[in-house]
Amino acid sequence: MLSKYFKPGQKVQIYPQTGAASPDQLESLTAHVVNCGGEGLELSLPYQTHAGEEYPFQRDMVLDLVSQSFGLGVRARGRIAGLRDKSLIQVSCSTPLEAFQRRTQPRIEVSVGLRYARGRGNLRSMLDKWRKNVALLQQSCAAERRQNFTYRPANLSGGGIRFDCPEQIEPPELCMLLLELTPDTPPVCALAEIAWARPAEKPGWNTLGMQFTHISKADQKRIFDFVAQTRHRQEQAANEPDDS
Repeated sequence: MLSKYFKPGQKVQIYPQTGAASPDQLESLTAHVVNCGGEGLELSLPYQTHAGEEYPFQRDMVLDLVSQSFGLGVRARGRIAGLRDKSLIQVSCSTPLEAFQRRTQPRIEVSVGLRYARGRGNLRSMLDKWRKNVALLQQSCAAERRQNFTYRPANLSGGGIRFDCPEQIEPPELCMLLLELTPDTPPVCALAEIAWARPAEKPGWNTLGMQFTHISKADQKRIFDFVAQTRHRQEQAANEPDDS
């Protein structure tokens, strides 16, 4: 059954359900199918990590696997049956597959305050820092220490962000993002994976398409609400009569 929906080379999102993952946070990693047979999948992680910086997978860790097949979303739950090396895991899936209709998330062109820091192979350290930052930003005193953000054009949705930058960064590097939606609200802190990169219109710059991989559910809801409210305002402005 698995081999009908999971093929070698297919992209899969891994959602750890045990370990350091919190029910209030969304955490995922990208993987690709290497082999599939019976009730087992062999998955390869594309991240280039330094020694000791790999994700702390453990045998019997529960994972949700989400992918796309035949135009539908496919979800399977499994357990890690083996770890061949830091980037190759074997997953046993004994529960039935679930198919679902994938929804396109609304996106907007908007100016937001943005800072980012590259992971540069330090996956585990980035995860630890992200969790600490999220906890810190939930404290009221953190808002008093906020610094000014530089606002820049971006394409934003609840699932990711696209913007131009002066650096040459290749997929699938992870970055830490601080995202200020409005000057009077605390910033969103998220980890995002570079899904694609291409030359920007500005010479020497690149356009990065990023997918949020680690974000609190509350922060993601803030982005969903911000996108919906901004789209509504933009549509209202577009429909106003031109008095000129």
